[in-house]
Parts: sequence; structure tokens; C-alpha cells
Amino acid sequence: MFDEPQVGVPWASWVWAQAWTLAGQGKAYAWVELGRGGEPVGLSLVDPSSVRWQFDRRSKSWLTFVDNEPVDRWPRGGLWHCPLYVTAARPDGMSPVEFHAESIGVGLAAQEFGARFFGDGGHPTMVGSTDHDPGAEGAKALKARLLDIMRGNRELLILPKSMKLDRWQVNPDESQFLETMRYSGEDVARIFGVPPSKIALAVSGSSVTYQNVADQNDAWRVGGLARYVTPLESALSTLLPGGRDRVLRFNFDGFLRANQAARFVNYKTATEIGSLSGTPLLTVNEMRRLERLAPLAGGDEFKPAVKPDPVQVRSAQLSLPLIEVPDENSAS
Repeated sequence: MFDEPQVGVPWASWVWAQAWTLAGQGKAYAWVELGRGGEPVGLSLVDPSSVRWQFDRRSKSWLTFVDNEPVDRWPRGGLWHCPLYVTAARPDGMSPVEFHAESIGVGLAAQEFGARFFGDGGHPTMVGSTDHDPGAEGAKALKARLLDIMRGNRELLILPKSMKLDRWQVNPDESQFLETMRYSGEDVARIFGVPPSKIALAVSGSSVTYQNVADQNDAWRVGGLARYVTPLESALSTLLPGGRDRVLRFNFDGFLRANQAARFVNYKTATEIGSLSGTPLLTVNEMRRLERLAPLAGGDEFKPAVKPDPVQVRSAQLSLPLIEVPDENSAS
């Protein structure tokens, strides 16, 4: 089931599809396919838009409908369900996009206005002023005369002494609402738990730095990915035989892979702990497997590291034969 949950859909693609649905709609579904012994052997993806929930006041429970057909949820039925942001009124899971529609809409509106501001000529190119009020009809006639003169004219323009033309100056940042859109980007990053640096967005006034990529990824895992990974782990664990005795956990070792120096320090520490406790944390072959190296003969056997006796080391040093080095000036 965890190799190819659905025919033609490998595990990595299946997880990606469910994580995408979970982040966008707040809920994920799948049909549980059972084997001959009644054990789950497959998970076919289900479109969340085809699922509807309804509260039954008689049984005081939530009923589930797929394409308006009543179905039972796993483990009583074949519909597997993974919710995100559950509330008393929304046990199926709440969509973060729908819940934060107002915050997201502000940024979209600012971006749309900025595009229309330049694309549609949302501002006058020039402003004309006179020392007296020409009136509505006079203003229209004067505007028409100026447009007729300026249309396709690149030559010198002579105006009456009483009239003045000024260019309409607008701050580009203000016209595009850059600060508003930048704040909206930060807000969206917070909604989905993604560090702004992951989407090339600098947080205004932020001084948060990380020593290396592993520390940054660890902060992302705890503060952002956990909200999606934890519900998936809990929902998938219900499909495992053994009840509460067996649980599923995603492996983040590759995601949080440290640099070589830090990894070898961890291996040394694991070896020392194993030697002191008498129980291995990592064997030699397990360390080599993490480094993507071929196993060694006898590498699966635990051999506690023994510190050499200082007295024996000193005796061995004294018993070494001396090596005579000839003098550079001698004939030999």
C-alpha cells in the first residue's frame, strides 16, 4: 500500500497530491481497498469537492456523502479521511484559503489595481491650470484644443501666459502598492506556515538568521510542515494492523541532512554512547548506509570501543626499536 497506493500512482506522487489538497482545501480523502484478508492494500484518491458532511440530530453524529450517496468513514466504512484545522462546526477540516480569504484578497486587489493603474492609464498624464476659472464649457474647449495640438506633435508647444501645464507625478511604489503586496505575501506565508525566505520574500524588520540550511529546514519542519505531516501520520496510522501498537512516521533524515563534519560528530557521539551503555545506537554498517556506502563484512556486529590503557601505551612506546639517522656530513 505504501509502495503504490493507487494503480499507476506511486507513493511520492500520492503523498504530493494529498498534501496539496490538504493545504488548499483543508481535507483529503481516499477509498480504502481491502485485500483477501481484510487488510488495506490500496488508497484511491477522492476529490474533496465530491464529499459532503451533514450533522444528524437523531444520532448526534456527522454523516458523510460522496456524490450524494451515504458512505461510512474508515474504519467503519471505506472512506479514508484526513482533516486539517478541525473545529466543532467543521469536523471535516477547514480550508486555510477560505478562512483567510480576506487577507489574501487584499494583496490580490492591490496587485490588480497596480496593473490597471498603468495598463489602463488610470491617471492623467498632465494637469493644466489657469489664473482664472474658465468654467465647465471653457475647460472642455481648452482641453480639446490642447489634445488636438499635442496629438502626434513633437514640436515646440506655445501656451497662453495665463495657462500652465504640469506632469502628473506618482511614486511608483505607491502606484503599485508594493508595501501592501509585500505584507500580503508575508501574511500568506504565515497562513501556510512557510518561511518567507523559502519563497524569496524578505520579511520587513526581520533579523532571524540560521547557521546552516539544516537549521533552517528544521525550523520549517517544526513550525510549518508539522501542521500537514502530523494529520497525515495520524490518519495513515489507522490503516496499519496492530491498532495503537503501530504508528507511521515520515522520515526527515534526508530533509534535515547536516554537513559532513556535523554528521561524523554525531556518529562519534553515538559510538561513545553505545560503548558506555553496552547497547549500540548505530552500527558501522548503519553509519555507512546513511553515508550511502557499501556495507562491510562484520559491520553489523556491535564492538564497544575500548580506550587503551595509558600504562600499556607508554610501555609500547618505550619498547619500540630506535632508528639511527645518519649524519648528513658522514660518508655513510
